[in-house]
Amino acid sequence: MIITGLVDINETVSAHSLRREVRQYVGNVYRYHRQYIYDVVLYQYRQDQVLPAERIHDHFRIVLLEILGDAQQVKW
Repeated sequence: MIITGLVDINETVSAHSLRREVRQYVGNVYRYHRQYIYDVVLYQYRQDQVLPAERIHDHFRIVLLEILGDAQQVKW
């Protein structure tokens, strides 16, 4: 008998139980890898260029808008 959380895999699993288990699994994986995801996202959008001090805030605003904009797109 294999037991994950409250659901016994050998028994019939309802749609509600399936959604609950998958939601819990995804949440746990996200929490476990949160720092790595954060580092990858920042690395992806980081630009190694030297900007004058008066333009650095504009650069951060643009990078933030790019990250948020790209995060809204769903790829299938």
